[in-house]
Amino acid sequence: MTQQTANPTHWPVHDLTTAPEAARPALEAVQKQFGAIPNIFGVMAGSPALLDGYLALTEAYEGGELTPAQRDVILIAASMVNGCGYCVAAHSTMSSLPRDELEALRAGEALSDPALEALRRVTRAAVERQGWVDEALRAELDAAGLPPSAAGEVLVGVALKTMSNYTNHQAGTPLDSFLAKWAWEPAA
Repeated sequence: MTQQTANPTHWPVHDLTTAPEAARPALEAVQKQFGAIPNIFGVMAGSPALLDGYLALTEAYEGGELTPAQRDVILIAASMVNGCGYCVAAHSTMSSLPRDELEALRAGEALSDPALEALRRVTRAAVERQGWVDEALRAELDAAGLPPSAAGEVLVGVALKTMSNYTNHQAGTPLDSFLAKWAWEPAA
């Protein structure tokens, strides 16, 4: 994958007083959930359709059959392929993965859990190949004992991260201080 030189437009990071009126109910819900408004949501608030769409897709994704750790692998793996340091840090901070698996994932290494590794491999392939995942690779999901919905849930996770990763690329979203411990940058 060719990394583009970032030239973000540095979209404003909105709060409840500066956000467009249509984004305020969603920001209030985010603030209630997190106790604050993380920068990604403040940035997305500039486009209420983007913020509402991201939150709705997040809710659908979290209602799937995969476990939180399995979903985390998809979100982090997709964000790594897309080169999004903000999302890698955010999902690492909130991850339910065992620490050794999280560190291996962030280092680009194979995961010891067969289901997590199958999800990592399929997610990377889906992002790198614009959705074209060959049958042999997709069959790894079945071989690892994942539910039949896993391939579709990978696509939902990739779509979710495409929205946030591309937002961060264009917006130059500043990393929140509470995410600094898990800061990540793509290899040069």
